[in-house]
Amino acid sequence: SYNTVAIICKNLEETLLYKCLVASSEYNGKFRVVDKNDNVFVGDKIMIIPSYLSKGLEFDVVIVWDDRDDAYWEENKNLKYLMCTRALHELYIYEL
Repeated sequence: SYNTVAIICKNLEETLLYKCLVASSEYNGKFRVVDKNDNVFVGDKIMIIPSYLSKGLEFDVVIVWDDRDDAYWEENKNLKYLMCTRALHELYIYEL
C-alpha cells in the first residue's frame, strides 16, 4: 500500500549484486537500480539504491542488509544511521 520502497545498499557494487539476484527471480521487472544518472524516482517499482545516493531522500519503506561480521559497519556507523533514517513509515533491518 506504500508508494515508495527502497533497498538501500552500502555501495554500488552491492547494489548491482542485488540487481543480479532479482533479475533471475519471479520478481524481475519490479525492481529498479538507481545510479548517479537518475533524477526521477518511480513509485511503482522497488528501488535498489546505494547509500551515498539516498542522502536527502525519504521512502515509505526501507530495507537494509546488515552483516554484523563486516568491519565496514564498525568504521561507518554514521552511514548505517543515514540508511536507517531514510524510512518514513517502516524500516526492516536484516542481520546476518
